[in-house]
Amino acid sequence: MDLDFCELLNVTFVKVSVDIISVIKMSNRMTGGFKFLLIVVVFGSLCASVHGQCDDAAFESLENVGEEIALENKFFRYNASSTSVAHHSSCTLCYLLSITAQRIYFCNRSQEQLSYLINGLCVFLRIYNSRICQGIVSVYKDEVLYVVGQLLLSPKQLCAVLIENCGEAYNPFKANWTVALPDVPKPPVQPRQQPKPDQPVLRVLHLADIHFDPQYAQGSEADCNDPLCCHKNSTKKSMKVKQAAGRWGTAGLCDLPIKTMILLFEHLQDEAEFDYVIWTGDLPPHNVWNQTRNGQLHAYEYLLQLFNEYLPNKLIFSALGNHESAPADSFPPHFKTLPNKYSISWLYNALAEGWSATVDPEQKEAVQDSIKRRASYVVEVKPEELQKAENEGAKVHIIGHIPPGHETCLKEWSRNYNIIAQRYENVIRAQFFGHTHSDSFTVSYDRSGSDVRPSNVMFVAPSVTTFAYCLPAYRIYTIDGVHENSTWEVLDIETYILNVTEANQTGERPKHYNRVDEECGKSCRKARLCELLSSNSAAYATCIHKPVVKL
Repeated sequence: MDLDFCELLNVTFVKVSVDIISVIKMSNRMTGGFKFLLIVVVFGSLCASVHGQCDDAAFESLENVGEEIALENKFFRYNASSTSVAHHSSCTLCYLLSITAQRIYFCNRSQEQLSYLINGLCVFLRIYNSRICQGIVSVYKDEVLYVVGQLLLSPKQLCAVLIENCGEAYNPFKANWTVALPDVPKPPVQPRQQPKPDQPVLRVLHLADIHFDPQYAQGSEADCNDPLCCHKNSTKKSMKVKQAAGRWGTAGLCDLPIKTMILLFEHLQDEAEFDYVIWTGDLPPHNVWNQTRNGQLHAYEYLLQLFNEYLPNKLIFSALGNHESAPADSFPPHFKTLPNKYSISWLYNALAEGWSATVDPEQKEAVQDSIKRRASYVVEVKPEELQKAENEGAKVHIIGHIPPGHETCLKEWSRNYNIIAQRYENVIRAQFFGHTHSDSFTVSYDRSGSDVRPSNVMFVAPSVTTFAYCLPAYRIYTIDGVHENSTWEVLDIETYILNVTEANQTGERPKHYNRVDEECGKSCRKARLCELLSSNSAAYATCIHKPVVKL
């Protein structure tokens, strides 16, 4: 059947104009970069009709995908659940956007032409309002189009990386690669020993995903259609506010007010007892369409100011979150051929200076060199360092932002991380992560022998921000302390929350954070069991949705 791609897309629009909007709404929590690429899909079909044809033969694969969508109705075929619809549609959209984005790039259209049309389609499809559409296009266009021009992956390979169970392989970069471990046999597993009650302990503060928002406005709309609410422009002035943003924060699509962030540090200074701090990243708010490099640096400098003012004598161990960069999620590697305008050194240089001030003076130069030369948003766990620790009888704690096994972490990377963690389970005593905004933990299992055996645990801290629909929280771990034969194990976990909803109702200044110590019913117990039995997000999702069988 000989159909022009633009005609095919027009037919699809007429048939599913309502459905495309609903499917895009389902993916409302996508980061700005991926939403920008989503818009490029539709724009690419107009490239030929608005600006004239490029080489037709070069876009044969694009027409084949468009024909498949129109003829087989694979784009919006409703299955049993909205989840399956969203996944199938996102997968097909990904194929389209990958081919079309390349088409746009090689058409040599100007940045102004691309921005104008993409912004118009973003508004037309009601993905966001014009203000946010324009912001997303402005922030992401340069890097997205540069990456498209350098991309060596096929559309299906790219989509395999971006979307679970979509495409040819989970990881096209040597899909089944396995990390090389030192040629040293794994020693016998050491039984976990409980320390004596009178042994010294360490108390460790874990702050995750602060996401403080300087633009938070009390009384503004908290129930808006934007990705982030509680701003003065979250609703039109002519419209009545449906849900007013509270004084101390709002458990919804809102980030943390500055005053509540300061309240947290005042509380930590006066009431919380701990020896050192773990901060696992994500400081700026979720307004990814309105962020600049200077803005990200100012947020980081403000956090350091609070640490210096309220916790001046505490050691701070930090990890980088995916929101620290501008644009968010953009951490280019140190390629020699990378143009300077895309370099991430502006962030790493600031981190090197700030982080080195929180460590021992003798380690300052080494920390700065490590960050400037080797830092990138690619988590690297070096088996050689763990082997050195094993040789010396030392123990190790690992901190990071995105927990391995999470849906936003490449599967092959997670698998190889697990290989390392299994090999060095005698060395790795604890692993601390954030990113999910939820209070949880994950148990990993050793399946190499005849019996499946739990081998290590990852502790995932809740967020300080209220985004999305959370209460501000932090954790304190009690760890086996400094003494001979210390295990350095986590002995206890305390989670503290600030009930901003209650504080907003009373109108008074919240007095303290409350320790979470509530009953666990059937659904809670099932969730806890699934956490124990699952080593990644897919396994947990399968477990949690299984019907309960009464015995």
